[in-house]
Amino acid sequence: MKTIFAKSYLILIFFIWVFPNHGVIDPIGSQWFYLSIINLIGIIYLAGDYFNKKTQINFNLVPVWSILALSIWALGSYFYALNKQEVLIESFRLLTLFSTFVVAAYFISALTDAIRFISTLFVISLVFEVLIFLLPTLDFFFENGYITRGSVSKGISSNVNIASFSMLYKVPLCIYVLKNVRSNWIKGFGALLITSTIFSITLLATRGAILGVFAVGLFYLIELLIKKQGSLIKSFSVFYVLPVLVSFFLNQTFITNELKVTERVSTISKLTADQSINQRLGYYKFSLENLMDNPLFGFGFGNWKLESIPIHLDRQISYIVPYHSHNDFLQIGAELGIIGLVLYVLFFSSILKTTISKIRKDQTLGDFSFATLLFFIVYLIDANLNFPIARPIIQIPLLILSGLMIKDQLFLKPKTIPNQPIKSNRLHGILLLFLFAAQPILVYSNARVFGSFIEQRKLLNDFNNFSFIGDLDEIETYESDYPNIGATTLPLKTMKALYFVNKDNEKAISLAKSAINDNPYLFVSESLLGMLYANTNQLDSAKYYAKKAYTNAPTIDLHAATYLPFITEENDLEALDKIKASLSKSDSPYIWKRYIQTLLYLKDTLNNDDIGLIDFAAKKFPNTEFFQSINKTKDYNKANILAADSIANTALKYFKIKEYDLAIAGYKKAAALAPFEPAYVENIARSYMLSDQNEMAIANFQVLINEFKNNTGLPEYYIGAIYHKVGDSEKGCKFLLKAMDKNFSRAKNLYSKLCYKK
Repeated sequence: MKTIFAKSYLILIFFIWVFPNHGVIDPIGSQWFYLSIINLIGIIYLAGDYFNKKTQINFNLVPVWSILALSIWALGSYFYALNKQEVLIESFRLLTLFSTFVVAAYFISALTDAIRFISTLFVISLVFEVLIFLLPTLDFFFENGYITRGSVSKGISSNVNIASFSMLYKVPLCIYVLKNVRSNWIKGFGALLITSTIFSITLLATRGAILGVFAVGLFYLIELLIKKQGSLIKSFSVFYVLPVLVSFFLNQTFITNELKVTERVSTISKLTADQSINQRLGYYKFSLENLMDNPLFGFGFGNWKLESIPIHLDRQISYIVPYHSHNDFLQIGAELGIIGLVLYVLFFSSILKTTISKIRKDQTLGDFSFATLLFFIVYLIDANLNFPIARPIIQIPLLILSGLMIKDQLFLKPKTIPNQPIKSNRLHGILLLFLFAAQPILVYSNARVFGSFIEQRKLLNDFNNFSFIGDLDEIETYESDYPNIGATTLPLKTMKALYFVNKDNEKAISLAKSAINDNPYLFVSESLLGMLYANTNQLDSAKYYAKKAYTNAPTIDLHAATYLPFITEENDLEALDKIKASLSKSDSPYIWKRYIQTLLYLKDTLNNDDIGLIDFAAKKFPNTEFFQSINKTKDYNKANILAADSIANTALKYFKIKEYDLAIAGYKKAAALAPFEPAYVENIARSYMLSDQNEMAIANFQVLINEFKNNTGLPEYYIGAIYHKVGDSEKGCKFLLKAMDKNFSRAKNLYSKLCYKK
């Protein structure tokens, strides 16, 4: 009975990723919840055996007490961290992992065929993961004739890094199984599985996982050379070298864009040119600096995502923050100081030491232990490039293998003399009792976070679309205290407040004010307060909060949109001049455009400094048509701009009632008064297109491309559609391909329908 229960537990936690996610914004939230439920049952079983003196526990092992001590040290950071709720959430997740480690080791110790059973779990899991990723990805390729990184399936998760590493982790165990089976059919299937796995990794295009593929092969080769097992070179070539070569050949032959292995690997050496690598180096530097500044305590567990916002926000145009350091060791050090880092390193070093010892001393476990060692090597690559500590589907295989390595030391075997009780250690019993008592708390914590993630799906979707419709009574019940920030660190109270705008402004103001301390670095609450106070005509308060948001985070588009209207309304050229320094920090074309529009509105004529600023913007944003157009207008006339805007509004009314000739005439007059405004030319082209004056439509769309340097792909899309409409499919497809190259999303569907020959 115990064997059945043990295998059921291991199967459940190993395949926790197949559990339903109930539409959560972050599927990992559901995995933590289900894991804590399963652990609760496992701990009850373990506690029953212990207190009935059927098993003996030895917690005095480095891998065990190091993680337990790390969990307690992490909980201690509650007293000084900025966001205390995040400390509790992440610490309870760490205790959930500790529970998994202990319970998994306990049930593994009950299995007589543990190695075979666990290896089988790895192989079966790998089969499912490859199929879940590869089938929809290939289906898309055969349906559309092309594949991009954005169109590949995300596999078992919502993240390509998780999917690729999750598959790579299982390859060493798969090779172990193939080395120990006799059936040629199984060997052939295994070689095909490894080939499919590595091919999938190349399509996911995760550079760290691709490097991991080479690392696994290198360490296998080193093992063969050290042991002088030349006879196994052939087997190694069949099970690994050949699948790698075939996978890379398929990748290079059928993939023609950024998914090529050579393209992805070549970017690794471009440390400063590649934006992703450059960002991660910045995260590493920030973590190291904070570790040195606060070496004892750090800034609190789970708070890296908040404390790192200032180093990232000055380059962002929206509320996108670095949620992790992309290096678990550096992040632990920054959050928990030297003591936390040492405890974390102790866990891995002790497990690695035990694994290497078994490779040397235990002939039975030798091959399996080496496969486990390769798993740990891949994990260390992942942990130094990503954040596997936050991913249950990565932590569970790690803890299962770690538990298998120490099971005989953690759970001592019963005495063989009948009816002789096992001696118990009081301290170890107290620790087990603590773990038992903690389980309901862990379930409760993970359940609240899980429930919040379900609610956040609506909150975040509405925030991104800036459309806030819902039952206010229901919205008010949404979780906003535990957690108090969302998956993107946006304060949940602020997100709820947006639904009360213009309906219950006092309620909205109260929620936004109470959210400021939940995440004081984003200033989204202050920006919202600026809008709320403006709605109630409390302009002094509105300007105070809008200015505060813009001053502290001047690169966020919403902050500029909230504050610059106050400058326009007050005709405050002095204030506009003061924020020119902040403007230089911004890489947002929207903010530059709003600034220049404000400048044009406030001034009747431009001076040399103004013209120089516009010229600088044109060079800074060479692909943004507004700056290129405005830069061509040396003789600025405010009256003309206002007149053009008035005429364009009248033309729009004609456009909506399909009086296209009148609309064209109006837009042409507006374009003559404001020749730098591409929107008028675009509307002329659309009007010609809808009135079936195709040649004139194409000519005006070409003006957008050639003169206004429109780089969105929109003109090419419409030109392609027009050519197809008049029967020139060859030209139509060429322009649709150009639109696709510029990432105009609608072009892909039209190209698939009209151009791709199945």
